Amino acid sequence: MPNCFTLSPKTDKDTKSAPIKFNVIDDKMCKDFGIEPHRNHYYCGWYDVIGWRLAHGDSFDEIRAEFQGRIDDLQPLDDLCYLNKMLKIVSYLDQNYISNAWYGR
Repeated sequence: MPNCFTLSPKTDKDTKSAPIKFNVIDDKMCKDFGIEPHRNHYYCGWYDVIGWRLAHGDSFDEIRAEFQGRIDDLQPLDDLCYLNKMLKIVSYLDQNYISNAWYGR
Protein backbone atom coordinates (compact mmCIF):
# COMPACT_ATOMS: atom_id res chain seq x y z
CA MET A 1 0.00 0.00 0.00
CA PRO A 2 1.48 3.35 -0.95
CA ASN A 3 1.60 6.22 1.48
CA CYS A 4 0.12 9.36 -0.05
CA PHE A 5 -0.25 12.98 0.94
CA THR A 6 -1.49 16.30 -0.35
CA LEU A 7 -0.81 19.90 0.59
CA SER A 8 -3.69 22.36 0.53
CA PRO A 9 -3.37 26.09 1.12
CA LYS A 10 -4.34 27.39 4.53
CA THR A 11 -7.23 29.82 4.30
CA ASP A 12 -9.06 32.07 6.73
CA LYS A 13 -12.31 30.49 5.62
CA ASP A 14 -13.93 27.40 7.09
CA THR A 15 -14.03 25.80 3.65
CA LYS A 16 -11.50 23.16 2.68
CA SER A 17 -9.13 24.22 -0.09
CA ALA A 18 -8.22 21.93 -2.97
CA PRO A 19 -4.73 20.39 -2.94
CA ILE A 20 -2.00 22.18 -4.90
CA LYS A 21 0.43 20.42 -7.26
CA PHE A 22 3.83 19.96 -5.64
CA ASN A 23 5.70 21.64 -8.50
CA VAL A 24 3.48 24.72 -8.09
CA ILE A 25 4.27 24.77 -4.36
CA ASP A 26 7.99 24.43 -5.13
CA ASP A 27 7.90 27.28 -7.66
CA LYS A 28 6.08 29.57 -5.21
CA MET A 29 8.42 28.64 -2.36
CA CYS A 30 11.49 29.33 -4.50
CA LYS A 31 10.04 32.68 -5.56
CA ASP A 32 9.32 33.58 -1.92
CA PHE A 33 12.87 32.52 -0.96
CA GLY A 34 14.33 34.58 -3.80
CA ILE A 35 15.95 31.66 -5.62
CA GLU A 36 15.56 30.27 -9.13
CA PRO A 37 13.57 27.01 -9.18
CA HIS A 38 15.27 24.02 -10.79
CA ARG A 39 13.45 22.72 -13.84
CA ASN A 40 13.75 19.04 -12.81
CA HIS A 41 14.24 18.93 -9.03
CA TYR A 42 12.47 20.21 -5.94
CA TYR A 43 14.38 22.72 -3.81
CA CYS A 44 16.80 20.79 -1.53
CA GLY A 45 14.86 17.61 -2.33
CA TRP A 46 12.12 18.66 0.11
CA TYR A 47 9.52 16.41 -1.51
CA ASP A 48 11.63 13.29 -0.97
CA VAL A 49 12.55 14.12 2.62
CA ILE A 50 9.72 16.20 4.10
CA GLY A 51 7.07 14.78 1.76
CA TRP A 52 8.01 11.22 2.71
CA ARG A 53 7.56 12.04 6.39
CA LEU A 54 4.23 13.78 5.75
CA ALA A 55 3.02 10.79 3.72
CA HIS A 56 3.81 8.57 6.72
CA GLY A 57 1.65 10.74 8.97
CA ASP A 58 4.29 12.86 10.69
CA SER A 59 3.33 16.42 11.56
CA PHE A 60 5.28 19.53 10.63
CA ASP A 61 6.20 19.87 14.32
CA GLU A 62 7.63 16.33 14.41
CA ILE A 63 9.65 16.92 11.26
CA ARG A 64 10.90 20.27 12.54
CA ALA A 65 11.93 18.65 15.84
CA GLU A 66 13.93 15.98 14.01
CA PHE A 67 15.89 18.54 11.99
CA GLN A 68 16.44 20.71 15.07
CA GLY A 69 17.63 17.65 17.00
CA ARG A 70 20.13 16.86 14.27
CA ILE A 71 21.41 20.45 14.45
CA ASP A 72 21.66 20.29 18.26
CA ASP A 73 23.58 16.99 18.06
CA LEU A 74 25.55 17.77 14.91
CA GLN A 75 27.59 14.84 13.63
CA PRO A 76 30.67 15.16 11.36
CA LEU A 77 28.75 14.01 8.28
CA ASP A 78 25.76 16.33 8.87
CA ASP A 79 25.53 19.43 6.71
CA LEU A 80 24.47 22.39 8.87
CA CYS A 81 23.57 24.54 5.85
CA TYR A 82 21.30 21.78 4.48
CA LEU A 83 19.62 21.21 7.85
CA ASN A 84 18.94 24.93 8.25
CA LYS A 85 17.42 25.04 4.75
CA MET A 86 15.19 22.09 5.58
CA LEU A 87 14.03 23.81 8.77
CA LYS A 88 13.18 26.89 6.71
CA ILE A 89 11.24 24.75 4.22
CA VAL A 90 9.30 22.93 6.96
CA SER A 91 8.35 26.26 8.53
CA TYR A 92 7.30 27.66 5.16
CA LEU A 93 5.12 24.65 4.38
CA ASP A 94 3.61 24.69 7.87
CA GLN A 95 2.75 28.39 7.62
CA ASN A 96 1.12 28.07 4.20
CA TYR A 97 -0.27 24.54 3.78
CA ILE A 98 -2.26 21.80 5.47
CA SER A 99 -1.05 18.25 5.00
CA ASN A 100 -3.43 15.34 4.48
CA ALA A 101 -1.95 11.82 4.53
CA TRP A 102 -3.52 8.43 3.80
CA TYR A 103 -2.67 4.88 2.77
CA GLY A 104 -3.71 3.86 -0.74
CA ARG A 105 -4.71 0.41 -1.94
